[in-house]
Amino acid sequence: MHKPLEKNSVLENSLTANVELEGLREKSKGLEEICQLLKDEKSHLLSEKDTLVAKLENFERRLECLEKRFMVLEEKHAGIEKEKEGMQFQVEELKVSLGAEKQE
Repeated sequence: MHKPLEKNSVLENSLTANVELEGLREKSKGLEEICQLLKDEKSHLLSEKDTLVAKLENFERRLECLEKRFMVLEEKHAGIEKEKEGMQFQVEELKVSLGAEKQE
C-alpha cells in the first residue's frame, strides 16, 4: 500500500517540479525579451549619441569660425572709428579755416 502512495507522491513532486520549471522557462523567456529590448535601446542611444557628438563638433567648428570673423570685424570697426575721428578732426579744422577765410 505504501508503494502506490510513494509513487503518487513522486508523481506529485514531479508534476510540481514540471510546473515550476515551466514557470521558470516563461520567466527566462520574458527576461531574454527584456534583455534584447535593452540591447536595442542601448544601440539606438549610442547611435543617437554619435549623431549628437558629430553635430556638436560641427557646431563648435562653426562657432570658432564665427569668433574669428567677429574678431576681424572688431578690428576693422576699431580702424574705421579711428579714421572717423580723424576725419571729424579734419572737418573741424576746415570749418575753422573757412571761418577764418570768411572773416578776412
